[in-house]
Order: sequence, then C-alpha cells, then structure tokens
Amino acid sequence: MCFSEVKYHFRVACGADGAPFGKDDEATAWLVSFLNSGTHIGSEKENYLLAGANCSESHVVMQRFAKRLIHSFQSIERETFFVRGFSVKFSLELLPSDMKFLASYCGELSNAAHYFSSFGDVNENNKHITNGSLGPMPEDTWHPWVYAERLEVAAQVKQLKENLSKTSLAESTKRKKVLDFIRSKNSRQEFEPLFGPYVKVGFSEPLHNSNNAWQFIHSIILVMSIEKSNIPTSCKDCIDVPEGCSFAKYLTALKTEVKAGRLLKKVKKWFNSGRKGNFEYRFTGKESKKFSHKFMYLVAALESEDDTPDTQMRLYAVAYCTLELRGAASLFSRAIVTKKDVTELQEHCQRFFNVVSTLLQRVNPTVWTVGYAIPYHTKLLFDKYQLGLGINSMQGREAKHVRLQQYARHASLTTRWETVLKHDFVSNIWLRKADPHQCTDQYIPGCIHNDSFCFCAFPKQPNVEKCRFCSSDIYQEVVRTAVLRDLSDGLRSLLSVVAE
Repeated sequence: MCFSEVKYHFRVACGADGAPFGKDDEATAWLVSFLNSGTHIGSEKENYLLAGANCSESHVVMQRFAKRLIHSFQSIERETFFVRGFSVKFSLELLPSDMKFLASYCGELSNAAHYFSSFGDVNENNKHITNGSLGPMPEDTWHPWVYAERLEVAAQVKQLKENLSKTSLAESTKRKKVLDFIRSKNSRQEFEPLFGPYVKVGFSEPLHNSNNAWQFIHSIILVMSIEKSNIPTSCKDCIDVPEGCSFAKYLTALKTEVKAGRLLKKVKKWFNSGRKGNFEYRFTGKESKKFSHKFMYLVAALESEDDTPDTQMRLYAVAYCTLELRGAASLFSRAIVTKKDVTELQEHCQRFFNVVSTLLQRVNPTVWTVGYAIPYHTKLLFDKYQLGLGINSMQGREAKHVRLQQYARHASLTTRWETVLKHDFVSNIWLRKADPHQCTDQYIPGCIHNDSFCFCAFPKQPNVEKCRFCSSDIYQEVVRTAVLRDLSDGLRSLLSVVAE
C-alpha cells in the first residue's frame, strides 16, 4: 500500500506496552511496524522488537528512551535515503497504545482527572451531551488539544511547582493546588509531552476500546441481574442462589451460551467472597468476540414476567446499545474501509452513545471515546490514507507479546532480552518467508443469515422478521430515542405513568 502517494515513503508506527513475563515481573517492549509495507498489518510478524527492559513503561529509563527515540525520528524524517537508485523516506505516523500509556507519555494527568480524555477537552460536566461533536471548528462541542497550549500550561505548572517547593505546605496540599491550577486552565497537561509534537498522531485504539466497551456492558448486565434477583447479603455461595432468579439464569447463559469460562470463574469468586466492591475483570479480545455473538442470551436471562415497564425499558436499552456497539466495533476494528463504512460507523457510535447517556445514564471515558473520538479519528485516517482505524490496532502487538513470552521461556532474568532479541531477529528477518495470513475473526456472527435467527443473533420464529425483543413496542421506542438523541414521546409517556 502506498496511500496514493509516492512510493518508498515508509509510514512508521511505534509504541510500547508491558511485556507478559508474569504478574509481578515488570517488563516493557517497544515495537515498530510499517503501515504501508507487508501483507498483514495486524499480524505479530509485522511488528518488530525495537527495545526491551525489565521495568515498567513509566520507569525513568523508559521515559528517557522515549525522548531519545523521538529525537531520532525527527532526525530520520529530515533525511532522504538513496537505496539502489530509489529515494526512500520515513515518517512516524501512529503511536498505537492504550489510554494509560498515551496519557503518561503525553505528559497528562491520569484518566481519572476532571478533563479525562487525551483526545479532546471533554470533562465530567459535559461528557453526557448527546448532540455534541469533536473537531477543530469553533462550533464543535469539544476540541482536540492544541500542542502550543500544552507546552504553555506545562511551563506554568512547572513554575507553580517550583514556587510551592519553597513553602512548608504538606505534600497533599501542594498536589491539590497543582491539580486545581491545571483544572482552572481547562487542561489536563502536567508535563511537557515526552512524545513532543508527535502527540498529534496518538489516536484512539480499537482493540482496547472495544474490550473496555464490552466490559462496560457486562458490568451493567451483572448489576441488573443481581438487583432483579433480590439476593440477600447473607448469601455468599452461588450454589445457594435460587434457580429461577435472573442471576442464576445469567450464570447459566454465561456458561452454556457465551461460554466465557474464565469470566464465569471470576464472577463466582467475587460473589462467593461477599461481593465486596465493584466486580473487576479486564476483558480481552476473546471475551469481546464471545459477547458480540451471544449478548442477547444474557439480556434474555434478565427478563422476567413481572417486569415493570421502566424495567423493560432499561432491559431493551441494554439490548439496543449492545447491538449498536457490535456494529460499531465491526467497523472501527477494520483497516480496509469505504466512505460508506465511515458514515455508518458515525451513526452506530452516535446511537450507542445516545442510548447509554439518555436511558442508562452511565457515561464513562470509554463510552465517550466510542461515541465521539473513534468516529472522528476514523474519518481523519480515512481522509489521509483511505484506511480505517484498524491500522492503529494493538492486536498485532498483543500477539507479538505472546511470542516474546515464548522466546523468553528458557532464559534467565539477566539474559532475557538478549535471548528475545536474537529469536526475534532470526524469526522475523533472517528466516523471513512468505506467510499468507487472513484474519477470520468477526464481531457480527454468521448465524444472522439463518432464517431462525434475528439480526441481533437471538432465535426467532422462521416466519417473522425479528425476535421478541427487537419487535417489542418499548424496544422500538428505544430505537427512536437513539435516533432523536432525546427521549421519544412513547418513552416520555411511559416514564410519566411510572412516576405517577
């Protein structure tokens, strides 16, 4: 792929992530790939190990390495190399990374800050807006961070810290003053970006955002299943849960239909431990694919005959926003897209966000990112390269980490990276051979083409168009709400009756 430009201009993607050498064994791997070279962008074979260290990605050594790396990229971009009579150029185009890494290396506060996003000036007060937009124009609701303003705020914060260091205030008080100052500047910038001007190529990443979004959906379903079951706090064993309750049916669906065994074990362990705190489980691509194919079975597990209209409304809202998430994830995970796909993605993301904000009222950073940042970044990449957000995916890099773990299996701590680098060079460069690869994974299941299944992948009667969920009147009102970006007349009437 040449991105419709002159040949021999190589577009580089570079980033770092924790290497999987064990739960308590911190390590970081820097990987580099070429967007317009190779036959499979998302494969681990197209991601090359640049550097590795036995420390976390936030360690000062890794920060210094990042600064040096950016300086090297800037020098390389200014040069033109002549190879066999051809003019060859390189440019750093993408920084594939998760939100934590991106925020850290952009010199920002964590995603728990009032201004929580690395992609725009959205904050906790306006994150729920359903008719907003992200873009550089004055009329847009939210705007991408401007690099010059980042540097200005970072310099002011540095000066403030120097002034505070001369006082006898407690460290907690000093920190609060710094945080309050950054917020007063309508910013989240604390330090000068380690990535320098390359912060502009840090886009939302498909794999982690998809996993986080499905994790968010699961948390809603889990909470609803427990609330509807009225399980007493004294019950601390899943075996004692009544068979006919929603939580029991949810566990059964998770085991027999979704077949997410690892997640099921974690849920049972959390329940048996007394349900202390919120359930926490980090979704992987494996769980996300399973949920995208079978989510309606979990929704059906929450259904009961004595549901009130407002309970039905919440249930159908979960079903519809999950259907829209499936459609969005199937599009923003692709590297090859069309202009029509970009438009459809915008619609899927907007309807997903509208339902979550209006009916579920649980907007978090992931929901906002899926609703606004992902379609905006997809359009930017399509306009520039005629490709989708899938070129920024961490999928190939996550697969590469598994390979690194295999390389280091018989190495000691001190010889680990020497061994890994040798294996990587021999496997990916010296012995490189043609290895055709075609990804067969998909978010939308094939069963929807069968007359026995609805488009949501839930069983239906062969002679009808939709299943009992998608054909219900309340579900159709949820759909209208998603399109209108506000409560439909039908839902307003329903909620007013419930209130009375």
